[in-house]
Amino acid sequence: MSIWSILSRNAVQGSRTRGPTDEVPFPEGFRGALRHILEECTGCGVCAYVCAPAAIHFVASGQGSTVWSYFAGQCTFCARCAEYCPTGALVFDRRAPPVTGSPSQHRLAHAVVFPPCTRCGRPVLPMPAKLFSRLYGGAVAEELQARWRLCERCRGRATAESMKSQAGG
Repeated sequence: MSIWSILSRNAVQGSRTRGPTDEVPFPEGFRGALRHILEECTGCGVCAYVCAPAAIHFVASGQGSTVWSYFAGQCTFCARCAEYCPTGALVFDRRAPPVTGSPSQHRLAHAVVFPPCTRCGRPVLPMPAKLFSRLYGGAVAEELQARWRLCERCRGRATAESMKSQAGG
């Protein structure tokens, strides 16, 4: 095949270059932009622990909250954070992160607010309803859900009081 036949064939076929608005077809299992679902996040820190390139961080921002932050420029898109997240609060979308020269557009930060204990007011790690149903295999009694809205110390006291009352003392 000569160069002239290749050039003439290419000239007849027309352009095969994608335009700026043309979407690239992503393969199955593509891991694009990371999405953090704040309502499902408990602030447990597992995602930051398993993130080898340290693209995810938790920074305490005072009593009752912590800040979850992510930098896509440091991420290898291995999806270990989403795999090990106990609540499913991290999901990789099937769209690519934005193409930009500004590193600030590759950063995400969300404040995870810990609700106060219903007895003493100290911060409590949040327990999303989705996690409740997954842990307990379906609907959960209101008494059990109320106990999870207590801090560790108050939860221990409530459990001891419940056991004491059931034992008849």
